[in-house]
Amino acid sequence: MKTKLVSVLVLVILGLNANCQIYSKAAVYVYKYSILSKNKSITGKLYLGCLGKPWPDKIHKQMAIIWTTELKELSQRIYNTGVIETKERIWMHPPRDGVFSVLEYSPFPEIRFPANLKKKWSMSLALGKYWENKEYGIAADDTLRYTYEVKDKKLVAPIFSSNKIECFQIYAASTNLKCTTSFTGFFDPKFGFIQMIFRNIDNTIIELDLMSIDDWSQYTSGNLLFHIPEIPKNGTY
Repeated sequence: MKTKLVSVLVLVILGLNANCQIYSKAAVYVYKYSILSKNKSITGKLYLGCLGKPWPDKIHKQMAIIWTTELKELSQRIYNTGVIETKERIWMHPPRDGVFSVLEYSPFPEIRFPANLKKKWSMSLALGKYWENKEYGIAADDTLRYTYEVKDKKLVAPIFSSNKIECFQIYAASTNLKCTTSFTGFFDPKFGFIQMIFRNIDNTIIELDLMSIDDWSQYTSGNLLFHIPEIPKNGTY
């Protein structure tokens, strides 16, 4: 325990300016997800599988990851998107399939180093034809723009620990007239984003809370044979 505290302290002293190798290494991050809307609430498990190898995106040099609620899909280890992790920043594609597709129009999780309090930056995202959405008034040639800030350092009580962890609070908001969206993330230099809260264009709130960080060996086909998923089903999957 003492060694862990020393490691975290060293990273904070360095201003989080080192490549922490959080999402670039092979591991499975298990999140509890909650989707809150006016009429109902949906909860379940969501898996972020980090494959520890590059995603074939030569321009942005991303590492391959997979977001899924399905254990069978996770065990196949076929990436569906990517994450950028360098000494300057961590920028991550959120889940965007099924009920999570609305997250395309919300600020993506990002932190820039060194993570000094009140640090600000901006980000833009060109959508393209695939993400055109007439219901939300989003056109194929729209570019979404966001502002980010390291708002504070706060103690967070994670699901996976009885101890509170001091995290950087990252807040991002849309500057687009077409949609009012925001992202709040609580970032730890060892565990990454412990909690992520998205306020979305459809007025839903999606919250992701880190439950565990697992080795890939727990998700091989043999180990999954008699495992019953704890995922609620709905018409979007």
